Amino acid sequence: MFRKNEEERFDIILVKPELRALRDIKREELEDKVDEISKQVNLLSKYMNHLSRKIDDALTLIKVQEEKIKDLESRIEALTAREIE
Repeated sequence: MFRKNEEERFDIILVKPELRALRDIKREELEDKVDEISKQVNLLSKYMNHLSRKIDDALTLIKVQEEKIKDLESRIEALTAREIE
């Protein structure tokens, strides 16, 4: 039963126009291609997670620098106000 359903599913792939190019490829080759694509997707996912963490780190640093700039600006204003008096 399982084998029949598996073959029917494979036959559906061969009928769909957008997948007809796959009809000359053997099932094992298709499985290998799917495995390779899966590995690439997993690698990209890990890379995207890494980049996401780096972006979060960069945004945190930007916020810290903005706070330091505001602090320096307020100090400059205070010193300027003292000099004017």
